[in-house]
Amino acid sequence: MILHLKAYKPDGQPEEFSFWVDTLDTAMGLLQTLTGRGARVTTAHITEQNGTHFEVPLELVDEYSVDSPVHQLRQEWERILSLPPNEGSETSVETKLLKQQWGAVRKNRAEQIQMTIRQLQNQLEMAQERLKEGPQKAQMIAHYRRLLTGYHTHLKRVGRFAAD
Repeated sequence: MILHLKAYKPDGQPEEFSFWVDTLDTAMGLLQTLTGRGARVTTAHITEQNGTHFEVPLELVDEYSVDSPVHQLRQEWERILSLPPNEGSETSVETKLLKQQWGAVRKNRAEQIQMTIRQLQNQLEMAQERLKEGPQKAQMIAHYRRLLTGYHTHLKRVGRFAAD
């Protein structure tokens, strides 16, 4: 399938794009990435291999990139892991500070995941209420349910690390 879209780049210049995508998940991820990087998408539609096409409801495209919290967490982990090894005892000030920072990172990540889950739940509800019945609605709803399942699993993992 091909995703066609018109958007304004972050510098305000209009552009038209077409991308070959394998799945609706990929198309939605691409739209979310573009909006997360500052592009303002004005129209989007998908043309399937059989020639049919459908408009992508832009109100369902989250302006908050779900990849952003993952990227922020990775940067924080890399920063913490790049700190010099602690030469003091387990009760040293540096160790306590590092543990506090690590706890704050885990708490922040859990909050970001919870916020993403709330946004996805809102988008799922909007899709269920606003889209016309048909295969595109079913695909969109399945897409949001898969994302929600993944984020709930990820939240459980973050909770397990918080217990350590």
